Amino acid sequence: MVKIKKGDFLELDYIGKLTNGQVFDLTNRDDAEKFNLLDKNAEYKPRIICIGENEILKPIDDFLIGKDTGKSYTLEIKKENTKWKRDSSLIKVINSNALKQQNIKPYPGMSLVIDNLIARVVSVSGGRLVVDFNHPLADKDVVYELRPLKIVDDVNEKLKAVMFSHFSYHENIEFKNGKVTLFNIPKEFQDKVEKRLKELVKEVKTVEFKEKK
Repeated sequence: MVKIKKGDFLELDYIGKLTNGQVFDLTNRDDAEKFNLLDKNAEYKPRIICIGENEILKPIDDFLIGKDTGKSYTLEIKKENTKWKRDSSLIKVINSNALKQQNIKPYPGMSLVIDNLIARVVSVSGGRLVVDFNHPLADKDVVYELRPLKIVDDVNEKLKAVMFSHFSYHENIEFKNGKVTLFNIPKEFQDKVEKRLKELVKEVKTVEFKEKK
């Protein structure tokens, strides 16, 4: 067991639940099977996060500092401390005619994609729908079961974690003798990427950007 400190790269398994026990997020395949939530097309693996960099909910980030790897913890987060805030302006009344033309029969609780956003049907009345574009977890208390597995020392794993968490980057990353080579990063983001990598991954001395055909 190792004490977790700010700046560590931590491999973390977790289960996110509502207070009624309903699971809304998890990282482990066995847990997915246990809760009958297995998606055969999904990839299940622990997340690697840099502690103290808000790459996960801040209450979790703060809670993990000083805890031990190899142990399991339960953390309840009150709705006022989550990032999912309810906004009354995101509840809209829309005309249901377009849905009828697509042979969609809306009902309360149904999820719809409207203008590339996910909305939940609140009520159906004649030709009108009340839909809610708020996040499904808005104004809900949540519980996380946390399993901090180990501190990650591998530089390549750290680099992949930073680039994914901060820039949604999935391209190959090359690292040798303190130099990172990244591919197809738009010029307007290169300074920001270089600064972030040097801040979080101390082994990085220089960053090279290349175009891959």
